[in-house]
Amino acid sequence: MSDGEMKTMQAAERAKRQRNHGFEGCANKACTHACYYLQHYSQEGLCSACELEAFPSRFVGCLFCRAPAKVSYVCGDCGSNFNKWIQNAITFSTCYEGNKRFWKSQAISTAVHKIKSQCVEMKVPFSLVHGRFGKWRGFYAGGDQWILPHVAITVDMDSVGYTQENPDREWYSMDCDSLACAILIALKQHGIDVVADIQIRSASSVVNSL
Repeated sequence: MSDGEMKTMQAAERAKRQRNHGFEGCANKACTHACYYLQHYSQEGLCSACELEAFPSRFVGCLFCRAPAKVSYVCGDCGSNFNKWIQNAITFSTCYEGNKRFWKSQAISTAVHKIKSQCVEMKVPFSLVHGRFGKWRGFYAGGDQWILPHVAITVDMDSVGYTQENPDREWYSMDCDSLACAILIALKQHGIDVVADIQIRSASSVVNSL
């Protein structure tokens, strides 16, 4: 355990004894949800679980699993596994070996981050089908349905501004904004619209070249 983690645990223990910094307690006297360190309460003094029950209109869902939150977001598990799914789905028109594979992974991760950032202004509805905590299940198909299809995407290097800056050191660059757009276009060709309320209506395994 690091010094920082120890200090955090000690601060949490003090707050618990003093009933502050999250341990004040929910204003709903019938609340059965446990308090935790640095918990936030609504203007009515409600914990997040009781506020969700009393004021559901204040909440939106994760872009993928639709777990509820008060801000538009992609939860950690969904963001990580969406990135892994994209990594497995994409093939570039140039073969990669050694450090080039690492470069490819970094470029795709940056593009995925740009895709996720587009959800900041979205207000997708939440779902409590699987509880209040996020878990990657694929793409939301409406109701209590998620689909995780197999897709194969081939990206043309020239279409995303690929350049080899230093052949001796294997430095590469790519326009990750263009790569993000290329990924979104390919997914739509498979019937997947990541930034829509209903992300998928059917699965496909047709290879697309961009």
